[in-house]
Formats: sequence, structure tokens, C-alpha cells
Amino acid sequence: MAQAQPASTAPVATAIPADQQATKEQMAQLLKEMRLDGEMQETLQAIPKMIQDQVRTQMSDMYANLPDDAQPTAEQKAKLNDLLNKYLDRATHLYSIDEMMGDIIGVYQRHMTRADVDAYIAFYSSPAGQHLLDSRSKIMEEYMPLVMKRVETGSAELSGAMAKDAQAIAKTPAAAPSTR
Repeated sequence: MAQAQPASTAPVATAIPADQQATKEQMAQLLKEMRLDGEMQETLQAIPKMIQDQVRTQMSDMYANLPDDAQPTAEQKAKLNDLLNKYLDRATHLYSIDEMMGDIIGVYQRHMTRADVDAYIAFYSSPAGQHLLDSRSKIMEEYMPLVMKRVETGSAELSGAMAKDAQAIAKTPAAAPSTR
């Protein structure tokens, strides 16, 4: 795995003295034991689909709220779809796994000593650590629908409140121009 340099060059407060920080090699081993690179890759692959689904739903809702004479043509919808796909593809390449790993290693190093990382490596390579890692996907599989339901409900409530407030603003009479 190639190590990328952190994106930010601004000085960051160091929680652990530099001479006690975990090495990049230790961090790479820990992240490997934690299977973090695979999880990041899965996340990077899942995000565009989630965004695409959300944008498509919003576009459908927007089209449904337009008057018939303002509806986009099939050709316009196809062009908008192509545009969406173009930018989603570009978005997936903004932040590579190597860059992510380089950034996260730097952050972890500032907060973990060499001894900490050795202990974490020992744990994650143990049967209990491997069981925890194996169980995470099942746990998340059960947890994510709960999160999505709460977000969906909260978003619907916020959207409704925002629409109500926007309608109230739209109904407010314009102020008379100043005669100064």
C-alpha cells in the first residue's frame, strides 16, 4: 500500500510526543488487521450509489411538482441523467484510498503511542479481535436500517417544516419602497 502525504500541511496539535508516536509501519499493520482499507474501499463504492439514488429521487419529486408545460423533455431528462453520471464519476475519484490511508495514519499517529498500537495489533489479530471484525458487518446490517429510518423521518419532517416556512415567506407582502 502506497503511503500518501496528508492533505493538510497546516500544523496540528500533537497529543502524543513525536518520539512516542506509532510508526507508519505499525499503523499500516494495525489498519490492515482492522481491515480498514477494505471498509474504506466499500464505503467509497457505496457513496456514489447512495448520492445517485437520493438525487434521482429529488429530481423525480422536482419534476412531479412542475406544471405540465414546464416538464423537461425526455431528451432533457437524458442529458440531465448523463450530467449526473459524469459528476458522480468525477466525485468518486476526488479522494483515493491511498490518500485516505495516508491521512488517517497521520491522525492516528498523533493520538496513539507505539505501545498502544502494538496492543491493538495484538487484539485485532487475536480470535476475539477477528470475531469482532467478522461481526461488524452483521451488526451494521441490522443497525443501518434503523439509522436510515430515523434520517428519513427526520428529513421528511424538516422538509415539511421548511416548505411551510417558505410558503409563509412567499405569502408575505412586499415592503413598500422607501421614499427617502
